Amino acid sequence: MVDQSLLNRQLDGLGLQPGNWNHWEGILFMPFLHIDFYHLLNNSIGLAIFGTLLITRGWDDLYYASIGAILGCSLAVMLLGKPGSVHIGASGLVFGWWSFLIARAFYQRNFQSALIAVSMIVFFGGMIYGILPGEKSISWQGHLGGAIGGIIGSRLTKKKSRRWTIT
Repeated sequence: MVDQSLLNRQLDGLGLQPGNWNHWEGILFMPFLHIDFYHLLNNSIGLAIFGTLLITRGWDDLYYASIGAILGCSLAVMLLGKPGSVHIGASGLVFGWWSFLIARAFYQRNFQSALIAVSMIVFFGGMIYGILPGEKSISWQGHLGGAIGGIIGSRLTKKKSRRWTIT
């Protein structure tokens, strides 16, 4: 909001720049910079809903989902993004948390994880289209990398149960 309203989007250049391996600070700034209020609102809604669901079983899930999403998103943007472009927004984190919540049901095999995964698919299943190339101004690379990172993060969580149980 500060960047948009007070600084006339001067900070957007601090986002992640594909192929620019000397500009790693973009990983830190990318999630905090958004093209407009609508972009910020969409990411904030996803972060609020998915973040709340992640911490229902403790902070470990939030940690693994976030690290996986950030690393996956950043690597995908750096390798697949168009050179000279700048990627901003928290969408990679949103997609990572979303895919983590779905994958967690497969790896943890308990009723709560399955219920959350089904809810993610029913209510937010359309997000799957965000990982495909489409509109030029949308970072499908960040979405795809974040989603893959979320799945990997889910696999690495310590709270695993291979039996289906009701919690």
